[in-house]
Amino acid sequence: MNLTHKKNSIFQNIHWYLTKAAPKFPKLKYGLLLTVTMSLILLVATSGVPTLIVWGLQEQLAFPQFAGFILSICVGLGCLVAGQAVYKTWMTWENANLRMQLSVDDGEGFLNSPFEESIDTAVQKQRARSSKLGYEDDDSGVALLWPSFVDFSATLISVGVIAGLTLRIQWWSPIVIVTLTLLAGTLLVKFDCGQEKFRTSLANINFMQKYLYKEAFRLGAGKDIRLYHLRQQYHQKIAALSQQMLAVQRQLDREKIKAVWVVCLIDSAQLILLYVPLVMQVSSHHLSLPAFTFFFTLLGTLSNLVRKGATEFSQMIVANENLSVGRD
Repeated sequence: MNLTHKKNSIFQNIHWYLTKAAPKFPKLKYGLLLTVTMSLILLVATSGVPTLIVWGLQEQLAFPQFAGFILSICVGLGCLVAGQAVYKTWMTWENANLRMQLSVDDGEGFLNSPFEESIDTAVQKQRARSSKLGYEDDDSGVALLWPSFVDFSATLISVGVIAGLTLRIQWWSPIVIVTLTLLAGTLLVKFDCGQEKFRTSLANINFMQKYLYKEAFRLGAGKDIRLYHLRQQYHQKIAALSQQMLAVQRQLDREKIKAVWVVCLIDSAQLILLYVPLVMQVSSHHLSLPAFTFFFTLLGTLSNLVRKGATEFSQMIVANENLSVGRD
């Protein structure tokens, strides 16, 4: 059995995913269109509500009609947010059902494989790693690839809309947004690629732990453990593996914290570069107060979008790598 795996592109794995989902879970393919549409509506609407409030106060509109209008918009937004949450929950469960189907397919492949491969320790180790990274875990492979691709696409389009709208502030504003967003995403991808060795170590340690636990509770091993006084050795090996896993996980967490700090610094620099011209334009009366409120609120969401998009992009890259392993 070949223990290496082919590195597929994101679009190759997305095509494979949709092909696997098509027979029993065809509605998953609509996730991209619905998520992008709902995200754009929410982005513009949530930025428009404060703008309408400022405009209404400026125009001194009658309170009952104005309050009813704002309340109607807020109720509509609430319904849209609720609908988005329900749809995402449904998509999560459909994705989980697909993963279970892939587990069944993998089980059939194992039953049909040659006996020599089924008892080969190297093959067992690779199979355990492939299934864990591919579709067993909630934070890798199939569980993340399509959802993170859908969410990242929606975030990327939202950032593009904001970049287009900021042309009203300064001509170079979209350049700042796109450049710094790409920089944040690139740094996170570089971080995730550097963490592959940590994830591989965790997978190997997890495999050894499962082996020791299985042997410790196997009835046939009970006699040998008691006869040769192996209990202490089992305890020592399990404790040593637990310490190794803890040490690797701590290293991984430290690297994650560094990555988050870098993204936050980039985010802060971006907002400063965008907010200063905005304040200057409203101070010089080149921008009305309602327009200022709209752009101020819109740019306020940009920081969350940058962090969210960078995280989704890095998750997508890792999930793609994991799925390439799992597809074997």
